[in-house]
Amino acid sequence: WPSTRRKQLRRAEREGMATDQTDDLDLLVHLHQVARDRKGLKSDARGLRALLEQLLKEPDTHAWAVRNASGHVLAGGVFHGTGDGRCVYGFGGQFRTEEPGESSRASVLLIATAMRHAATLGASPFDFGGSRDAGVDRFYSEFGAERVPKWRLVRIQGLWKPILRRQRPDLFPG
Repeated sequence: WPSTRRKQLRRAEREGMATDQTDDLDLLVHLHQVARDRKGLKSDARGLRALLEQLLKEPDTHAWAVRNASGHVLAGGVFHGTGDGRCVYGFGGQFRTEEPGESSRASVLLIATAMRHAATLGASPFDFGGSRDAGVDRFYSEFGAERVPKWRLVRIQGLWKPILRRQRPDLFPG
């Protein structure tokens, strides 16, 4: 990790931030939606909630919430063991705070906690899962994430193609 992220982690711990497992679906979905809304990215909260509900039933799926010393939730995320030794950072989010850097420190603590927990379970590698946000991908790379291209094969009936192209342009080359 770069020194700036190590410093953020140490400061988060000094300030009394704590990470606890959670199964609060409303909180986890809200954290994710706030982050998506802030970046202007579309998201299906109902679909996410249904997916999360099923994922949290899996024995090697863990959701974490980071709280500041006052007990306010700052960040959270869901991490899923895939059965082949990997741990995937499924999704997460953070609330922006008034104090400069506090939400960033919370995100660093979240990732550190999930990585430590995955390591205790023997999970390796830790898979960030990627994103459609260049800034998030840069952030992940600071923790050792490597870019891995993923190919998708999508078959679309003629009349649906323009609708899907408008709703999900990421599925279309160029």
